Order: sequence, then structure tokens, then C-alpha cells
Amino acid sequence: MDELGTFLQEVARKKKATLRFSEGRIDILSHGEVIGSVTYSIGDQEIVHKSLKTRDVTSMESCISIHSLHVESGQQGKKLGSLLIACALRAGIQHGCTYSVLDDMSDYANHIQKNIYGSFGYTHKDVTQQKGDAFYNTGPEKQLKLPSSDEMLKLFRKRLIGGTRRIKKSKTRRRYVLRCL
Repeated sequence: MDELGTFLQEVARKKKATLRFSEGRIDILSHGEVIGSVTYSIGDQEIVHKSLKTRDVTSMESCISIHSLHVESGQQGKKLGSLLIACALRAGIQHGCTYSVLDDMSDYANHIQKNIYGSFGYTHKDVTQQKGDAFYNTGPEKQLKLPSSDEMLKLFRKRLIGGTRRIKKSKTRRRYVLRCL
């Protein structure tokens, strides 16, 4: 197993879960029960490379298409959805995919910074809105250029474990400690 696969298995173990891989589906199990899953397929898709005012510059690329992501309601908020997306993207990289696409049907579909897909770097695929003279991307279709395995590992470490946090020292606390000495 590669370093990325080992890392994802380790994250699952820390969450007291196991991963089960099958063709086009990845499940997270806890005590033998499926608590989350992601379904996907591999194939060629049209990718938007650059949006112009009059038309999009597109090409056909090898993609992993994420069809559904589900985490049981009692298990949400534990980064299990992020773990499932990470596993699916790893499967795409292993199959030689250069992009990932999905239809975002979440409540935050047009607020990409606020949802799980935006945190992975997905962007809107289609230009469908115009505000004055400017066009901007919106809609449920999202795409992501897949980075290398090393870059993906770095992204997943940040996304699944979190960054290091600094503890800010309080001046008041230091003054109190100095007075007590």
C-alpha cells in the first residue's frame, strides 16, 4: 500500500472505523455496520479549463465522478465524509485520472467555501450567471484538478487531522505569574 493509502487507513483506525473498498464504492464501517459510503465511477468527462465571456474552453479528460456521499446523521461532524472523499480521490489517482467531478446537491451548493467540497478545492464548472459585465461560475456541477499523490497527502493531512494551533500567551496571565514570584 502506498503512503497515502496507509495514512487513510490510519485515520480510519483513529476514528474507530474500518474502510471497505469495492469497485465503484467505499464504505466506512463501525462495529460491522455501514455508517458512511461514497459511490463513484471512472471515465472521460468534459472539463472546463477557462471561462470566456462568450464560451468555455473545454476538453475531454480522464475523471473520477463522485455520484453520492452519505454519512449517517449520528456520525456527521466527525470528518467521515472528508475521509470518504479522500479515499475516492485516491482511487481516481490510482486509475490515472487527472480530474474529479461531481454534482453538489448540498444545501450550500452555491456557497462553495462553506461546504465539504470547497474545502478540498472543488470549483464550479459552468458559467451560468452574469453580474454587470462580469461572468462568474455557479451551479451544482463542480470539478477538481487532481494533484500528485504527495500533494494530495499534504492536503489530506491538513483536512483530516487539522493544522497545528498556537496558544496565544496572555499578558495578564504572565503579569499575574510574575507578581506571585
